[in-house]
Amino acid sequence: MPAKSHRHAHPQPHTSSRTIGLIAVFFNILFWGLAPAIIKSGLDVIPAEVFLYYRFLIVIALATPFLFFFKPVFASLKRPSQLLVLLGIGLLTNPLSLGMLFVGLSMTTSLAGAMLSSTAPLFIVISSAIFLKEKITRNELIGITIATIGTVFIVLETPEQAHATNPVLGNTLILLQNILWTAGVLLMKKFAHKHHPFLFGYTGWLTGFIFFLFYTLWQHPAYVMAPLSITQIPEAFLPIIYMAVFGSLIAFTAYQVAQRHLLASEVSIFSYLLPLITIPLSLFWLHERFTLLFAFGGLLLAVGVIVAELHSRSRFVSVLRKKRT
Repeated sequence: MPAKSHRHAHPQPHTSSRTIGLIAVFFNILFWGLAPAIIKSGLDVIPAEVFLYYRFLIVIALATPFLFFFKPVFASLKRPSQLLVLLGIGLLTNPLSLGMLFVGLSMTTSLAGAMLSSTAPLFIVISSAIFLKEKITRNELIGITIATIGTVFIVLETPEQAHATNPVLGNTLILLQNILWTAGVLLMKKFAHKHHPFLFGYTGWLTGFIFFLFYTLWQHPAYVMAPLSITQIPEAFLPIIYMAVFGSLIAFTAYQVAQRHLLASEVSIFSYLLPLITIPLSLFWLHERFTLLFAFGGLLLAVGVIVAELHSRSRFVSVLRKKRT
């Protein structure tokens, strides 16, 4: 294993810092865990690009006034190149990543979407090995292999139903979204200690708003010309409000706070809890169905994730013990 590793040699957070990070990650997991089923209910009545246009419109309207109260947020921006980097990260994590996720969710079930989205940390492990030259441990390799087999079952065995018209394509788009999100996360982690968490969020939301403003104006100009018309569709408007306030303003900012105060491996471990929050809503609210092979794939995915994270978790505990002694 290399002597220096971004994932393994990261400085350990203090107790008070960890408390802040754990509180932040709790709210992030809660609000993002509820998101797939809530998003799916809105996508059943409006196109994905319209949903995202209104989401970013509302979040920018709510977030912009805070810029006048938190001027130190911009203190870290010394050069135009730094702003371009933040906008590039925002492009990956917002319009491109979320656009692919929402289009995928419109074609598949929220149940499959949540399970496949939870594999993002495994993509981070693989990408770290490729781009950061970090060694993949034996446990990680076995776990990734098992999780990959489970993912194949989920992709191919998601049953087609009323609001899941093309599950295979939708599931594939969600997996591709994981790649874009992984690239954004690695860049966010690299610059996390240089910029305020709110700055990452705002530049991403601004990028998303501009992107979907022009795309919606091209595809659905009526929504842009008469923005209040969405309030006449409560089945879509309420999910949009939820994602703007809780999914963006609170959850995304909480994710950035967690990135600053916790180890990357810890944040990844907590991310695996997302489906546990989504599954009950998918089954009992949206009445989604699944096959035995789909359930088997989900079980393999869970086992693979646990095996992959065992070594990271034990390593994290051993580091803490060494620090205490």
